[in-house]
Amino acid sequence: MALVRPFLKHLFYATHTTGALDRLIFLSAYLKNFPKNQLFKRKNKGLALPPAYYLYETYKLDYQQYILDGQITAAELLNEVADLFPGGPTNILDWGCGVSRTVRHLPSIARNANIYATDINPAMIEWNRKNIPGVSFELITDPYTLNYPDSRFDFVYAHSVLTHIHAQEQLSWIKEIWRVLIDGGIFVFSTHGRMYFDKILLFEKELLLTDGSYTKSIHKKGHRLMTSYNLEKVLRKQIEPWFKVLRFYDGADHPKKIGGQDLWVVRRRARTTPFGRTGTPVRQHGRFLRQT
Repeated sequence: MALVRPFLKHLFYATHTTGALDRLIFLSAYLKNFPKNQLFKRKNKGLALPPAYYLYETYKLDYQQYILDGQITAAELLNEVADLFPGGPTNILDWGCGVSRTVRHLPSIARNANIYATDINPAMIEWNRKNIPGVSFELITDPYTLNYPDSRFDFVYAHSVLTHIHAQEQLSWIKEIWRVLIDGGIFVFSTHGRMYFDKILLFEKELLLTDGSYTKSIHKKGHRLMTSYNLEKVLRKQIEPWFKVLRFYDGADHPKKIGGQDLWVVRRRARTTPFGRTGTPVRQHGRFLRQT
């Protein structure tokens, strides 16, 4: 029975009908949560809540959990890095913010920080700009490119973002996060590790173990059905030239940490290669950048 659900989902991927699968999952979630969502909205009139599909796409379609879990996550996030920022971080970026589940709470608890957020979905960025105060939102328009200058942030986080980016593209994005962080800046992110390996079929696990990563891919980038899985030891080796791993929490051992995902806390390294000597301008993404 444990393999029935992964097999049925795989049929949709194999037959290129993930659009239908997406609609079925959304409808099921909508109907299941409709009574309590309506009750929550009546009790919290005036509270900015995203459209149902946006919430389903980025989290789960439960408005109460969206607010409460967002508050908890924001507080835990800052607590996780408190020892690394004695005075608190100054410039924070939520990369892959979705509909602001976490970042909407940061202005009230990181009062001395400048809060930024970015996402690939233009509709969600538009909703955020209209409804979430205290945060500067930016749309991602180009592959592997954030619209911020070098060394803009001292703290970047990404909860359940690399989990929905194709494994072949993950390192390109990690390098871009490296670019916008200051030397010694902190990046906190999550990946699908051992806790999630039972959600894929045996042949997919074999590919994962062989290649170090595996992606159930669809045509729409960043969609929840685009799901990537990573072996910790392989990803650690890939990012080591760019980031020093300070802490790693295996989701199988820490299932409550971030819903069972693996959690990484890493520090930006100063680099002189492969770009050239420190301080020399180099071209990346069609523009000149100066490496620190």
